[in-house]
Amino acid sequence: FFFLMIRRPPRSTQSRSSAASDVYKRQSQYRQNLLPLGHQLANLSREELLKLEKPETFYSIGWSHGQEQFMGKKDFSKGSFYANPQMDEPQYDAKLAQEGNILAPNVWPKDSLPQLEIHFKQLGQLIVNVGILLSQQLDAYVGKKNPFYEKGKLARVISTSTGCKGRLLHYFPINSKNELDNEWCGWHNDHGSLTGLTSAMYVDKSGNEVSFKESEGGLYIRSRDGNNYKASIPKDCIAFQIGETTQIHTGGLLRATPHCVVRSEELINSGVSRNTLAVFMQPNFDELMNLSLIHISEPTRQAEISYAVFCLKKKKQSSLFPQYVFL
Repeated sequence: FFFLMIRRPPRSTQSRSSAASDVYKRQSQYRQNLLPLGHQLANLSREELLKLEKPETFYSIGWSHGQEQFMGKKDFSKGSFYANPQMDEPQYDAKLAQEGNILAPNVWPKDSLPQLEIHFKQLGQLIVNVGILLSQQLDAYVGKKNPFYEKGKLARVISTSTGCKGRLLHYFPINSKNELDNEWCGWHNDHGSLTGLTSAMYVDKSGNEVSFKESEGGLYIRSRDGNNYKASIPKDCIAFQIGETTQIHTGGLLRATPHCVVRSEELINSGVSRNTLAVFMQPNFDELMNLSLIHISEPTRQAEISYAVFCLKKKKQSSLFPQYVFL
């Protein structure tokens, strides 16, 4: 499994991309600008939030609260705002839309929270740019292990994709001990290629940042040996984790990172909420998944399917951890 945090390099040089050399400066400022807006967005009037809901996209664009299922129930513990940080109007494909894979135009609260758009795009684009640089190093590693691996594949997949998706997450305050029974976000793998994450920001009822360190709660990841580890991301870092698409494209040389977000008893009745940004870098929906590299439980399935079909099949699976056995 792969989980990496990128922070200030030991020395900046002109030969380095600015996305890498001063990421610690820009990321810290961009994070400070964006994450408090998660609280402000979640506390807009119901009328304003309805303007941001897009049920025709299965709530994959704009505001989503109580629309996702967790353990068989609607999840009201967190709210999400989805947008493509790179382009406002990716190309629409009617066939893909029928399969539930939609590249729809972004929707922004231009009147009620106009600053959200610029700050969301700034941080989201920075994370993608650093993700491309990281993917070049991952490609080099995989290429050394597998001479048949397409040169620069992961970097190509991410840099040419029109379907990048950012998710601004607002975890609502915990008001009772009963709410601790389940994780904020259960154990899962991301479907895409690479996910970039900021460290969480905790804010009080007024939306002001507070210094809060959860001793037990927060982000957890699972290693290949089956042990769980708390992943504490410093404020000046961007963390990256591998998704299932990269696991497939690399023939298992890189493995998807199982992770979850755990609630903390320390948050009960504190009025403190948790805010963070995840950026999902994923292929275009017509990218082939190269399933010929793996053995799966359906021997009649075609050797190769598109990422769109892969996502559709994932939606229909009941298991949280489909087991890929690589030959």
